[in-house]
Amino acid sequence: GMGTTLTMLTILGKRGVLAHVGDSRLYLHRDQKIYKLSIDHTLLAEMLAQGVPKEDLIEGGLSMSNVLTRAVGKDASVKVDVLLFDVLPDDTFLLCSDGLSSVSNPVELETMLSQSHLDTIPEQLISLAKKRDGSDNITTLLVRWETESSPTNEEQMWTTEIHLRFDTLQKIYLFRHVTFRELSKLMSVMQVVHCDKRDYVITEGAKSNQLYILLEGSMLITRGDREIDVLKPGDHVGEMALLNDQPRSATVRAAEATRLLMVERDALFTLMREEPAIGVKLLWNLSRGLSSRLNTVNQQAFGPLQVDFNETEDTLRITPIPPG
Repeated sequence: GMGTTLTMLTILGKRGVLAHVGDSRLYLHRDQKIYKLSIDHTLLAEMLAQGVPKEDLIEGGLSMSNVLTRAVGKDASVKVDVLLFDVLPDDTFLLCSDGLSSVSNPVELETMLSQSHLDTIPEQLISLAKKRDGSDNITTLLVRWETESSPTNEEQMWTTEIHLRFDTLQKIYLFRHVTFRELSKLMSVMQVVHCDKRDYVITEGAKSNQLYILLEGSMLITRGDREIDVLKPGDHVGEMALLNDQPRSATVRAAEATRLLMVERDALFTLMREEPAIGVKLLWNLSRGLSSRLNTVNQQAFGPLQVDFNETEDTLRITPIPPG
């Protein structure tokens, strides 16, 4: 039978919820950038996500961009994509059908959505789509958190806080190459933890399964009676707990009042099962980080090493390079 698409945006205070099925889209315009918050449920998008080169799909005569893999009403039930995210003052949301998104590009949409008067934008978007094609349904809906000329103190603090969380996550090697949408997913499984001076976060010898990321303040890392390091904002600790249940190898405690982002392994693994792309990026970055740490330890233990890979025999030979 026939099916339809659904892209639904609900805003509750400072939080937004997207529920999405099909190939309509939700875009967010923030700080002169545009982000696509929905994923297209089309055959083309799924083939591209699985790594099939676009050229191969086009050469095979498969446009597939209009073949839906999920729709409302075709089956008794449908899997709905849900995304929770923080909403900031001046955020502009565009909900649109593929009659617009298939004929426009993000640069054009960014230029149009940055205009101050919302009322005139839908008509401009529709006439742009009509000029290009116009054979499909063209629907546009705009939502903006409008502020007075100068934001209130509370609005400024909220904006600063959310920017701090995003900027901190983006600087950490674990979350390299993660998209804005994926970062929003990660943020939704993290909690903000407040620590007073001398509060313990990790205790040497104990088992725990959290990764901590410093937003503000500083923390001391000690092993036995020895101080090993001081963590500053943007640093993180505990990623090994994402891989194993080994007792912690050091103690971490607050050197002053500190705020952290904390994620538990189970919450992260649940998210990675739902969103395999996040899992692949995270584990790839983690393995690269661990291999570079292993190289450093090897060099300290054995001096520089020569690594030879023999492709025909599929063997790896590691030999120390003599000094001088």
